[in-house]
Amino acid sequence: MNYKQKFILEYFKALREDIIVRIQKNTTLWSLKITAAAFIFAYLGKAGIEDKGISVLLMSMVPWIAIIFDFLIVDNLLGIHNIANFIKHRIELTPQNSRVEGIMNEEFWEYSCGQKEGSRTLDRRHRVAIVLFALVCSLIPAVIYLHLTMKGTKFPFLLSYFLIVNPALVLVVEWLLCRWFKNRISCVEKVILETLQKHQIS
Repeated sequence: MNYKQKFILEYFKALREDIIVRIQKNTTLWSLKITAAAFIFAYLGKAGIEDKGISVLLMSMVPWIAIIFDFLIVDNLLGIHNIANFIKHRIELTPQNSRVEGIMNEEFWEYSCGQKEGSRTLDRRHRVAIVLFALVCSLIPAVIYLHLTMKGTKFPFLLSYFLIVNPALVLVVEWLLCRWFKNRISCVEKVILETLQKHQIS
């Protein structure tokens, strides 16, 4: 194995380690998001019924906290995609005797699982989980609000309006976030393929 191949092999190992770290980070972000939401609802849920709705507004902020976590999660998943995509095109599958030739020319995780067409890093299951979690978080204060209004509790108009439209706003933001991710990975794929074509590689 010559110096260039050794360098590429170490580069490959480092990129794989980065993917592993990011996968662990993704699990941590999900754990923090669920824990934070559960803690806030557990702390304010009972109070939201007993204090005539004062805590309902605070609970309505939970889905937006979840969305902040979702931005971090999606950004992290985009990093996983970009690294795995780079490995797929520049190390694993590059043709022999090319200017950007890798050292394996084999189909590993990046091609067979992580980057397979139609099975991206943020696939349908991830999108459903992200959107559904935020939606449920936005519906809980809305349900408490409806429960209190049926019992005769009066809310300020702006608070009532916000609690009603909040789930729709959350859905719109989550949809835009998922669309942004899909557009970004398409751009990355296009840039890599254009770079390879410039090197006369298909």
